[in-house]
Amino acid sequence: MSLNSDGTFSSLLPPISDSCSPPTDVSIPQFFLDSTHPLRPIRSSDSPWFIEDETGRTIGFEEVRSRTWGLANGVRGRWPSILEDDVVCIYSPNNVDFMAVVWGAHRLSLTVSCANPAYTKDELVYQLKATKSKLLFAHPFNIKIALEAAKEVGLETSQIITLLTPDKELNKRTYGVLNIDQLINVLIPEGLTSRENFKERNGTTGKPKAVAIPHQAVIANVIQNAAFVRLNDPTLPLEKARYRKGDVNLGVLPMFREHIAHWHSHSTEPSRLTHCSLVPPQVVLFCKHPATHQFDLSHCHFALVGAAPVSAELSDQFKRTLPNIHFGQAYATIVTMIPLEHAPGPGGVAGSAGRLIQNTTAKVVKPDGSLAGYDEPGEMVVTGPQMTLRYEGNEAAFVNNAIDSTKETYVDGWVHTGDEVIINKAGDVFIVDRLKELIKVRGFQVAPAELEGFLLDHPWIDDAGVIGFPDEFSGELPLAFVVLSEEGKKSVCVR
Repeated sequence: MSLNSDGTFSSLLPPISDSCSPPTDVSIPQFFLDSTHPLRPIRSSDSPWFIEDETGRTIGFEEVRSRTWGLANGVRGRWPSILEDDVVCIYSPNNVDFMAVVWGAHRLSLTVSCANPAYTKDELVYQLKATKSKLLFAHPFNIKIALEAAKEVGLETSQIITLLTPDKELNKRTYGVLNIDQLINVLIPEGLTSRENFKERNGTTGKPKAVAIPHQAVIANVIQNAAFVRLNDPTLPLEKARYRKGDVNLGVLPMFREHIAHWHSHSTEPSRLTHCSLVPPQVVLFCKHPATHQFDLSHCHFALVGAAPVSAELSDQFKRTLPNIHFGQAYATIVTMIPLEHAPGPGGVAGSAGRLIQNTTAKVVKPDGSLAGYDEPGEMVVTGPQMTLRYEGNEAAFVNNAIDSTKETYVDGWVHTGDEVIINKAGDVFIVDRLKELIKVRGFQVAPAELEGFLLDHPWIDDAGVIGFPDEFSGELPLAFVVLSEEGKKSVCVR
């Protein structure tokens, strides 16, 4: 990474050519399913796009495209009153139809709002209200909470669609709600294309906020990462290529299931995984769980971890446990997409969050507003074609919060990350601290103020303060200090 004369940092890799810059006139599904853009990652027609873990069923390009179109047609035919820029919400853990729902909505110029599948009813109600969602796609595992939340915000049962799983008994828990296969079988002429997504981001000082993600940002980031790892480069020797024909990547987004170690061991051998996309708690399990050594992981040659920093010590422990796997970190936030990636090849500095990818510029801002140089700490501020647009608030109660947050985060084309970093002369970025109150629990952002608000609603508590407490598995856990009310003192036994 080079330090420029204006105090900014740039990637050491050559920029993506202006003649092949990310397109701005196509949507995400058009780019992946329709276009032949020269920078689109190339896949052979026989390569599966998704593998259903429970059954081993593979889903290829034609099936993804067919279900995407079918879903778009079904929505247009059943709900003609839903118009361009209306919002649909997805409330589901991992499912092979997740992207068909996203891209099908994009075909109709609808905006997608993704809800954490671990949300409680009240949290889901908040998101549905904040985004004015017109449809709710829910996993059968979450359908009961989805129905309760929908009723509270005025969504009819007919506006809820369930996804399907290999578990036929689980699929029966629909309470009479339409399922995705029934929806896809509704056929009408083609719909339109779409423009934006909403992704909920946990606020650093309160409730989650919706972030507007333009299609260009996603497409640009795909192209940047493909260029970063030289995905379409025919001159790259096979032994240096991060991705090779036939590789299988373990996708964890959105993966919120228990028994992760068993899940990994169950998935790895049948699918012969070559790549693992991990979060820090999974790295801990690979290092600590005895089952790791009971399975043949020789075919897995690369692991990339994100969502929260991994210490140099844990990185070294992972490399000792699985020495044949190249291990690296990537840095991303909802507002910046992925500006940092683990350097190509087997290298990588333990504890580093990666290096700037192509066409991305960063600056490190000290508390006094001056720019830091090499090995000097400060807030990382970034810009590039993959940046998001703004925070959103569709309901009046959320608009002011979105405007204030946008002014604070998006400044003159630059995005303030809120992360304190150090950049060394080799271009490696190290995350030092968070500048705002935020607790990272298993990769999730938890706002202390939101937890304090829940605690203060309890009649036994007069005052509360929440901090992050270090934990090897979760990274951090919330620790609360409370002042009991008179009623609380009478009711609680303090030892």
